[in-house]
Amino acid sequence: MDKIFVDEAVSELHTIQDMLRWAVSRFSAANIWYGHGTDNPWDEAVQLVLPSLYLPLDIPEDMRTARLTSSEKHRIVERVIRRINERIPVAYLTNKAWFCGHEFYVDERVLVPRSPIGELINNHFAGLISQQPKYILDMCTGSGCIAIACAYAFPDAEVDAVDISPDALAVAEHNIEDHGLIHHVTPIRSDLFRDLPKVQYDLIVTNPPYVDAEDMSDLPNEYRHEPELGLASGTDGLKLTRRILGNAPDYLSDDGVLICEVGNSMVHLMEQYPDVPFTWLEFDNGGDGVFMLTKAQLLAAVNISTFIKIKHANDNNDNGAVMAGNTIGQLFRVTTFGESHGLALGCIVDGVPPGIPLTEADLQHDLDRRRPGTSRYTTQRREPDQVKILSGVFDGVTTGTSIGLLIENTDQRSQDYSAIKDVFRPGHADYTYEQKYGLRDYRGGGRSSARETAMRVAAGAIAKKYLAEKFGIEIRGCLTQMGDIPLEIKDWRQVELNPFFCPDADKLDALDELMRALKKEGDSIGAKVTVMASGVPAGLGEPVFDRLDADIAHALMSINAVKGVEIGEGFNVVALRGSQNRDEITVQGFQSNHAGGILGGISSGQHIVAHMALKPTSSITVPGRTINRMGEEVEMITKGRHDPCVGIRAVPIAEAMLAIVLMDHLLRHRAQNADVKTEIPRW
Repeated sequence: MDKIFVDEAVSELHTIQDMLRWAVSRFSAANIWYGHGTDNPWDEAVQLVLPSLYLPLDIPEDMRTARLTSSEKHRIVERVIRRINERIPVAYLTNKAWFCGHEFYVDERVLVPRSPIGELINNHFAGLISQQPKYILDMCTGSGCIAIACAYAFPDAEVDAVDISPDALAVAEHNIEDHGLIHHVTPIRSDLFRDLPKVQYDLIVTNPPYVDAEDMSDLPNEYRHEPELGLASGTDGLKLTRRILGNAPDYLSDDGVLICEVGNSMVHLMEQYPDVPFTWLEFDNGGDGVFMLTKAQLLAAVNISTFIKIKHANDNNDNGAVMAGNTIGQLFRVTTFGESHGLALGCIVDGVPPGIPLTEADLQHDLDRRRPGTSRYTTQRREPDQVKILSGVFDGVTTGTSIGLLIENTDQRSQDYSAIKDVFRPGHADYTYEQKYGLRDYRGGGRSSARETAMRVAAGAIAKKYLAEKFGIEIRGCLTQMGDIPLEIKDWRQVELNPFFCPDADKLDALDELMRALKKEGDSIGAKVTVMASGVPAGLGEPVFDRLDADIAHALMSINAVKGVEIGEGFNVVALRGSQNRDEITVQGFQSNHAGGILGGISSGQHIVAHMALKPTSSITVPGRTINRMGEEVEMITKGRHDPCVGIRAVPIAEAMLAIVLMDHLLRHRAQNADVKTEIPRW
């Protein structure tokens, strides 16, 4: 349609009725695709023309003879032409759509509302639910239309509107505010149920993406304007539906009901799950592919195990796949397992070269340095921490296969924690673990306990031994600050001669006085630990994402209570000039080490220096406010045996993590760069 055609329409069409008639004619001739709230040219024209004039859809008949201004005609004609030429759905041209008799704002961030579920909402789910729902979940909410319609239908209910897309939630929030329902409808960003608290919903309504791969390739052009995230759902269209079916029982009340739309993918669903008693709902106004299941039916379904919280065979590249975070390293890999009050702690160490002399005694020294109950300044839980080598060592040398290590727990006092099993300790991982997993081991923090680090120390001892014997690399650490008491590295020999791992003998009395005061007050204090590696060759580090300093920071930040890591001067560089901070090089070598032995993510051959800040432990006897699992505010005092300063025992842990990273990078460097020779000086 060229400019002449537009000018003709604007000059010869005068009234609303003229525009409606003209639009119907154009739509009929263009053979456009309907399906975004209309199914015929007339309704399509009405939903374009009247909203373009900011008029309601049900204007009086005689108002259609009203004349239009030139700008109004230009606006309508332009939108009609775009609807035909670009195949843009009318709702995106006007930013208006209707659902359950309510008007909604829409744009190309969300699907245009068109679900037959609207008929169920208008009928208040008659015959499907036994009582008025108090808690409703709209999963995959998009524009929020289903959630908002449910809020109108059940004004006493609380409605959660969930979507993974922040763009979609922005539109939903817009609509929630426009409808004045901010106190009734809550938008939540979550990958389906993953980030939801364990609320028991009386009704879960969901219109998830359900278009299969074949249908996606054949969609009319109108649907190409909609977000693919809201349409596509894997090869068979059931990628998300399977996850919904598997998780819904955990979020439904005993009498709860799941209503789910799967459209044409209902064929695949019935084929794959013939024993699941889906109730397929019928609609007076057209539409199908919507089923209902009760909680009891979901739990009793014969094939429930094929769609619970696991990745389905058809779900390639599933962004919902769970990745366990219990392993560190690529060639030298350490995987730990066990809990604070479980039967034992363990780890698997992969990548250890064969032929290295190794005994349990080689590992025990560092474990004894970390072990609790060794001084009056640490927790009095008395664990011998005797490590056992289960595999990977034969006749006293490593075989090159996986090394299995085990430490049995012997001094658990789980009764110390029975009083807090329903209370979230402030400052601990109790709240976040329960939010993530829906349950937690309250006995000493379970997996989140620093007791887990015993296995890191054991694995790190293997790395330290290899690095020292094969390459002359020495790794050592010390306490460099406790509270407001700074400690200078005056004498490394002092570190092993006092219970604080302190290199400054002049400050031992001050540290002792501080610890006594803390124990008397029932409080705790933070600390700073410094760890250093000497003799590291130049060249370790894998730009850009596996920089040596990035991996060191990652490893140290994974230690319990660590809230900050610095490499070299760290945050002190903020106050330095470039002329001060750069590490100048002469024929004698580097003249300073502000960079901490790492430049561009690669070791320079200087000492590698890292610092980490540890928070004061939250396990204290000073009363503090928190909530229980019912959401009630309570006061609590932590009982049990705890460290007044966790930084003291963190020194051997930091050494171990640095050793693990260096061992991994050394093996990676040798695998790729063993034959690289340079004539650049090394010092």
